[in-house]
Amino acid sequence: MGNFYHMNCCVCPCSTSTQQVRPLQDLNRKPIHRSKFSIEEDLLLRQLASTEFVDWNEVSKALKRFSPRQCKERWFSYLHPNINNGPWTETEDRILIEKHKIFGPKWTIICKFLPSRTDMGIKNRYRLLQRASQKTEIKREKRTFDEVFPTEPKFLMKEIIEFFDYVIGDNNNGVCLACDFFGTC
Repeated sequence: MGNFYHMNCCVCPCSTSTQQVRPLQDLNRKPIHRSKFSIEEDLLLRQLASTEFVDWNEVSKALKRFSPRQCKERWFSYLHPNINNGPWTETEDRILIEKHKIFGPKWTIICKFLPSRTDMGIKNRYRLLQRASQKTEIKREKRTFDEVFPTEPKFLMKEIIEFFDYVIGDNNNGVCLACDFFGTC
């Protein structure tokens, strides 16, 4: 964090609330806006970062639009050759779920059990699996609700007629009481 000093929030001298304000020297720095890396910038970043010791300030100067931190994060989160950004396997999903049960949302610890995945990738995958399981659970609940309370009237009528036939039987001289009651058949 930068150096801050405290200043009263309002002009009133009796105000006790304070806010943090950056010193004037930090205001003179040119702001760096976040934007997407292009394919060419990714290729250049791969070339510059492939050495054993990387000076991220030099990499940033070569890329011009990005800060050293952005370059470093891009390299270690997406472009490093040891990172797997491909589809997840069932084994990886199972390990992720098991380790989450043990460690909770400690993504950097879980990352040690899935060395080719980043902590952010692991967190995103876990949340995707969570949403998918919630959707299937909701569908399962809806299916059982629909089975218990069908919405199709013809199906209901058929069930009611079968119910009357079962309860009353054929003791009405061939007249179906349900049909007589509902005016069907």
